[in-house]
Amino acid sequence: MAYAYTVEPSAQGSRTSGLYNKWLEPTHNIRLMVQAALKEKGRYSGPVDGAWGPNTIKGIQTSITLRDYYSGPIDGAVGANTVIGVAKYAHRGSGWDSWYELKSYNYAMSHDPNKTWADFVRGLRL
Repeated sequence: MAYAYTVEPSAQGSRTSGLYNKWLEPTHNIRLMVQAALKEKGRYSGPVDGAWGPNTIKGIQTSITLRDYYSGPIDGAVGANTVIGVAKYAHRGSGWDSWYELKSYNYAMSHDPNKTWADFVRGLRL
């Protein structure tokens, strides 16, 4: 899949520490929801058009940084730490509470990104 931003090799499905760290975007409608929620929080200033680029990714990275789920650069490039941060943030929105479930959540990003991203949006609205 081609992205309008950089996805580093570490976010292309490597398996480390029992996690898959695979970055996948959700459907267009959920991408719209993510952008709208980021915009509501003041973390994204671009159009809500569902087309993700570096500015959308920076908004995502800013959100996960504010919850201490990410400590990397806010650069609009996706690496394994961004994937893990999104999984943690989505996990926060899901109501799940165990580490085992979080590991399952990171795995789910590579198999059902729509669920992960929908819960990410719920986390933004908490």
